[in-house]
Amino acid sequence: MEKAHEICSVEIRRGTIRLKVVEMRMTYGGLIEGVPTATFNDRAIKRAAERASERFMRPVYVVPPEREVQEGPTTGFRGEPVELLPAMECMGFFDGPPTPRAEDDWWTSSLAVVWFQDAGERVVHPDAAARMYELPWDELAQDFTWDDW
Repeated sequence: MEKAHEICSVEIRRGTIRLKVVEMRMTYGGLIEGVPTATFNDRAIKRAAERASERFMRPVYVVPPEREVQEGPTTGFRGEPVELLPAMECMGFFDGPPTPRAEDDWWTSSLAVVWFQDAGERVVHPDAAARMYELPWDELAQDFTWDDW
């Protein structure tokens, strides 16, 4: 059996970041009528980022999601093509190494991240983890010391 720190770790260019808190919901769980389109998805991504900002009170990075345009006769509102995001909308709070901005006794940094993924056996699906690799940690993460807690 894998340990929590193993299934909740993601490798990014900067190093290893660890998921401390995660919230997941079905991407289209609130869609009562119609089909998703690019316009609908843009609003959904924006709302997810706003929720993450309110929930974690930290800078938020949105991992650009894969978007799949459906071919066929079905169209969405105003004739837009149907566009699908992965099935799960996720927001998480990650801890990682201090950024280059850190001074003296800074010991960790954190960042809220929003991503979309398909269901899988790991908390962060391997495809989503791969999309996080280029996450701009040094530019966005907030540094902390023991005094900040």
